[in-house]
Amino acid sequence: MKTFTDNAGRTWTIDLTIGAAKRVRDLLKIDLLAPLVVKRRKGADGRVRKTLPLVTRLQLDVVALIDVIYVLIKPQADAQGVTDEQFGQALGGEAACAAYEAFMGEWRGFFQELRREAEAKAIDAQLRLVAAQMKKAVAAIERAEAIVAMKTDEQLAAALAEIEGAGDGPMFTDLPPSPASDRRSSTD
Repeated sequence: MKTFTDNAGRTWTIDLTIGAAKRVRDLLKIDLLAPLVVKRRKGADGRVRKTLPLVTRLQLDVVALIDVIYVLIKPQADAQGVTDEQFGQALGGEAACAAYEAFMGEWRGFFQELRREAEAKAIDAQLRLVAAQMKKAVAAIERAEAIVAMKTDEQLAAALAEIEGAGDGPMFTDLPPSPASDRRSSTD
């Protein structure tokens, strides 16, 4: 059993059992006992498409993940009178991350205890893959920021050089005095 605390200060316990997995399957049509299954579906255009494995989908779709977690803790939520909407509202960034980590740890542990190492290893591998992808994304964003800053600096320098080069022309010196400068000179 893994626990996490939401933004309202409530502590929730995720306990993945066969009964809890059945509840998720019945309410959400998500089979937690098949994290690696890839389904084939026919699209409107008649082409067959494969879905991502559940372990990947739950990492990519935060709303679906939180729905799964809510159904897992539903008996506790019902006892406290907490609706799924209230539960979702109490999961800001840090609390949602704690819920995610608790769920993934419980899910992985469930398969380890069930002696289904392939599923447990797949969950571990997926966690590592997403972490690596996030690092790559952050690095790409940082590189883009550096390029934009460099280009902005170059453009600013070019604009300033153009302004300085135009100093002998009628740029700012031939402008009529502003009313504020007229008032200042009359009060000096």
